[in-house]
Order: sequence, then structure tokens, then C-alpha cells
Amino acid sequence: METGMVGLLNLTGIEMGLILLAGCILLSLIIMIAYFRKVMALLKGPRPVYKDSDHIKEWVQESEAIYEKLLKALEERKEIANRLITQLDTRIETLRSMSIGIDRETVPIAEEIPGHQREGEVMMMAEEGRDFSEISKQTGLSVGEIQLIINLKRCQGSSPFKIA
Repeated sequence: METGMVGLLNLTGIEMGLILLAGCILLSLIIMIAYFRKVMALLKGPRPVYKDSDHIKEWVQESEAIYEKLLKALEERKEIANRLITQLDTRIETLRSMSIGIDRETVPIAEEIPGHQREGEVMMMAEEGRDFSEISKQTGLSVGEIQLIINLKRCQGSSPFKIA
């Protein structure tokens, strides 16, 4: 063994460099072969997934079941919404007919009596000693309007009635 080692040490620098160069080339070749094998495997593409795979069939069945449930829920909600719309339409029509009937029946008293007659009527009731709310009910005027009429007449001095 010593002679083999001694023989290796007796090599010149050029010979030793050539041996190292050959080793590097050999190592590079091995790495390139491994790399190209992986590249070729990638170029061929992944392993094919078959459509009849149990996993895919199961997923498709679950998706279809979820779709059916969602479709059924949407149909139910659509029916509920349609029923509510129908009920609301009925109520709206009922309210419209009621409001039309009310509009025909009621005519405000304030429109029936001319302005001077109302003032005279308010003053007569006030002189009789009636309170503002009673006068308001009888004439259809607000309490504020009644107070205004009485105060204006009092300021004008055209009424013997005095507010305390």
C-alpha cells in the first residue's frame, strides 16, 4: 500500500490537476443526468387523474347534494317572498280604499265656514265662558288658532270679553 500512495505522491502537478479535472467532470455528469431525469418527468406531466376516481366521484356527489339543497332552499324562500308580496299588495289596496272612503266622508269644518263667521263664532263661545279645547272641538280650529283670534280681538278692543 505504501508504494501506491508513494506513487500517487510522485505525480507531477499537471498530472494531479488532470485527475481532479476528470473527477469534477464525472461528478458534473452525474448531477446533470439526475437533473435531466427530473426535468423529463416534469415535461411528461403529472400522473393522469382518472375521471372514474372514487375521490372525484364522491366530491361530485357531495357537490350535487349541496346544489340540490341550496336550490330547494331558494325555491322555498321565493315562495315565501311571493306570498308576502301578495299579502302586502292586499293590505295596500285595503288601506287605499279606506283612505278614499275617509277622504269622501270628512270635510274639515274650517273649510265650510268663512273666516269672519269663524271668528264671530269663536268670540261668542269665548264670551259664553267655554274653554279653548271645547271651542276647538266645536269649530275644528286648533287651540293655538283660537287663542290667536281671541287675543287679536281683545287687542282691537272690539270685544267686551277679557281674558284673565
